[in-house]
Amino acid sequence: MSQRQNPPNGTAVGLAALWMTGAILSFCLMAVAARELSATMSPFQILFLRSLAGALFIGLFVVRGTPELLRSAQPRLQALRHSIHFVGQVLWILALAWLPLALVFAVEFTSPIWGALTAMLLLGERLDRRRALAMALGFTGVLIILRPGFVALEPVILAALGAALAFGIINAMTKKLVQTDRPWGILFWMCTSQTALCLPFTIPLWVTPTAVDLPWIAA
Repeated sequence: MSQRQNPPNGTAVGLAALWMTGAILSFCLMAVAARELSATMSPFQILFLRSLAGALFIGLFVVRGTPELLRSAQPRLQALRHSIHFVGQVLWILALAWLPLALVFAVEFTSPIWGALTAMLLLGERLDRRRALAMALGFTGVLIILRPGFVALEPVILAALGAALAFGIINAMTKKLVQTDRPWGILFWMCTSQTALCLPFTIPLWVTPTAVDLPWIAA
């Protein structure tokens, strides 16, 4: 049975905006850390360390809760979401290593466009005029930054575009998942599944972290 969603009030919207601001700051710090670690580590090892740390951290809260936190009414959607997120994260780290940060973030701004399109298909959301205008302006802005036809489109930009597409899709999937599943459970299964997915690629490419790497790993 899906959890009943009440219309958000002003306080809830304000708190959501604060949480989102904190998330953006965290993503920026993570991007800088991933870029620094990319000089010596493979994307799979970086994602492995991140996912393992996330699983352990979230596990501390899960063990203090109830088994309900980990139960999923949509296990197939969970598995699909986490697999797409795994691919998106690997592409994102590759883009961070090869492209200027400003360009990566600019391309990543297309993820809401892909998310809105996915939400139309997955959740049946309607595309009103305001959303359509925002999507058009956002896509135009990305085209201005990339300037296809005036500047040679580097193949590596496809990694950033692929990551943005993956993130947009998983955002819509997450919105559907939270209707039935707990956020802690979604995050826990994401981290544990991605730890397992990274392991076969991480072992043969393993690089022992140095003292210089430890602060970036912690970040």
